[in-house]
Amino acid sequence: MNTGALIRQGDPPHGGRVLGRGPRTIAQAGCMLSCLVMAHRAIHGGMLGVLEAHARIDIAKAFVGSGIVLDKAATALSMRVVERAAFHADEAADAIAIGQPVIVGVDYKAGASSGFSDADHFVLGVGSTALSITIADPATGRLDSIDFARPFYRAKPCRLAEMIILAGVDPVCAS
Repeated sequence: MNTGALIRQGDPPHGGRVLGRGPRTIAQAGCMLSCLVMAHRAIHGGMLGVLEAHARIDIAKAFVGSGIVLDKAATALSMRVVERAAFHADEAADAIAIGQPVIVGVDYKAGASSGFSDADHFVLGVGSTALSITIADPATGRLDSIDFARPFYRAKPCRLAEMIILAGVDPVCAS
């Protein structure tokens, strides 16, 4: 899946900017925003930037503090949420195989959560085998892999907590 250049949420010029209504910055909590931008690029091509996406999502009133209202944010970026559910490797692989971006919620530390699951970080699934999923990680700006049998994220045991399958909509028809 071609996402264009990988995004690192802490990079300038966007990393130090306040995410949504705050108080956190894009560097601190911009993983979902970064995944949405990479998903948009995979679906629509082009090089949508993090700040432009942030502005579109803000105009759509899809921020609550530093959190993102996913359906509204996807619509603001000419996408729609096909499914948001507990992670299933086969479903994620099927979606990736037909070109649908899959945002994966990773639970690797105590405390934080997405409000939907125990996920405390989001990555974009860009490839999959029977044994693992290849991810574009906005925390590092690099590709990585998470093994299904022994899942680890950043050298810590993790759980793939949720998946968000996205599809494009015609930007002219999106409202």
